[in-house]
Amino acid sequence: MRKSLAEDRAAELDNAVSAVKYYRDLLDDITARLTAATETIKKMEIQHKELMLINQQLVDELQKFKQLNGKSS
Repeated sequence: MRKSLAEDRAAELDNAVSAVKYYRDLLDDITARLTAATETIKKMEIQHKELMLINQQLVDELQKFKQLNGKSS
């Protein structure tokens, strides 16, 4: 009976260790994905700001062009 109890406890510990490894690996994967997504968002924010600046410059140029052609908006 003692041997069976010890074997049961050992099996429980093995299962717990396996579960911990599974969830640790899952957490590591999620962490890596979150890091990558955060970097992508940062790059996209920079690109968005650059595009907004270019857009404003184009709007300004268009307004100048319209004024030169006698059209005001």
